[in-house]
Amino acid sequence: AYKQRMETMHNSVENIDSAVSRMNFWETAIVMANANPYFGVGLQRYKSEYNRYDRSKGDFGVERALHSTILQTMAEMGYPGFLLYILIIICYFLGIGTSKRRIRMYLNEGQEKKEFLAYLNALTIAMIAFLINSSFVNCLYFETLWAFIGVIIAAESITGKFCQQETVLQTGANG
Repeated sequence: AYKQRMETMHNSVENIDSAVSRMNFWETAIVMANANPYFGVGLQRYKSEYNRYDRSKGDFGVERALHSTILQTMAEMGYPGFLLYILIIICYFLGIGTSKRRIRMYLNEGQEKKEFLAYLNALTIAMIAFLINSSFVNCLYFETLWAFIGVIIAAESITGKFCQQETVLQTGANG
């Protein structure tokens, strides 16, 4: 099945149909969000609500998947949930920046510092890749996203300890 699907990439008619259908699914998500701006249609309910909001009246099938995490968030959780999702992503990148600054300020040059910065760079690249991928795939409920966020929360906590230790050392030296 996978090989057959990959072979269809050379078939321009299917590619056009796929692109047009995807645009319809995205439009349907926006219609859902506009009809349910505060709470959306509910978690994991896009597929079951698709037929109700589909303006094409079934031209692209019934109970279809959305193929966009950002629009899925908007359709299923409404605009407040969408804004919260965007805020979480922003905080992720801010957390990486904060952790990097702390590492550069408080860790001595050495292998530990290089590795910690390399891990944070890898997490930056991983999130960027996730965001690009999630523009075309439903990924909101993938554990990987939430694991990345958990790792950054842990990194901020760990690097926060560096700041506390430095403060204690400075206070002890001045006291």
